[in-house]
Amino acid sequence: MTSYRWVVLFLFFNTTVYVSCCQTSLTPVAAPLAKAFGVPVLDVTMTSIIFSITYIPMTFVAIWMFKVLRPSTCFRIACANLLIGSWIRSFSADTEQFGMILVGYTIISLSYPILLAAVTLVCNTWLGDHERTFWTQICGLSIPIGTVISFLMTGLIYSDEFTMRKDTRRLILFQNVWATLVAVPFFLLVRDKPTEPPSSIAAEKQKRARLIPAFRRALKDKNYVYLLIIFALVDGEFISFSSVMSLLFDYYTVPPVPPSTTPTPYYSSSLISLYGGSTAIFGVLASIVAGRML
Repeated sequence: MTSYRWVVLFLFFNTTVYVSCCQTSLTPVAAPLAKAFGVPVLDVTMTSIIFSITYIPMTFVAIWMFKVLRPSTCFRIACANLLIGSWIRSFSADTEQFGMILVGYTIISLSYPILLAAVTLVCNTWLGDHERTFWTQICGLSIPIGTVISFLMTGLIYSDEFTMRKDTRRLILFQNVWATLVAVPFFLLVRDKPTEPPSSIAAEKQKRARLIPAFRRALKDKNYVYLLIIFALVDGEFISFSSVMSLLFDYYTVPPVPPSTTPTPYYSSSLISLYGGSTAIFGVLASIVAGRML
């Protein structure tokens, strides 16, 4: 079981990183991509915003799921949503229907709260006392790591405004291969718990509090409310940052120019990728320093 638990952790971590990668994969090129598909920039930005919209209601659904269903069943539901949404995006990109691409992202977003809500559960169930804290922190870094990968993929795949649709199909296809390689094995191999509990916490029967009373108690804790507000502001700021950054990738021409002149980007996609990726990397480093300080 020692080797098996690392397989479970690896697949769980990579699945969570993949979903995080999807959240910001199109926003860095939202402006030129909207022109290529003939849709408003808001439609492209919604591929990221939809994760925040579905997160709140799906968090309560995830809590209910883990309360009434087996953990392995919850994970399989998350994997199924992830795969269905991913391949809907791919088929829609082939037909160049951006509305259905957004539908695919919406289905993927439903898996996000299920996976994030299970980080503590997975680490408590599969890890010993000396490993649990470290790997809980590592799993918590799945969001910034997914963001870094997202920016890198966008910068490497997108080239210019004349190939935006083709590059979008390539990006989604690469992501879908990644999703299939991690979500399918996770769907097949995941179990509720190891044969022998690796720690005293894993052996304990967890007490289940009622949702509404527990939520009320949390809101009475001022420190919790402050942290909740700060986290919400930071998350919203990051999404806004990604959307505004796409304008730097837009194209311009300086008049007077011949009609046949090729537009020039303000910045190349590789520089946008470096800019966004470095921001996420320093965020990871800052979180590690803060974790050590606490």
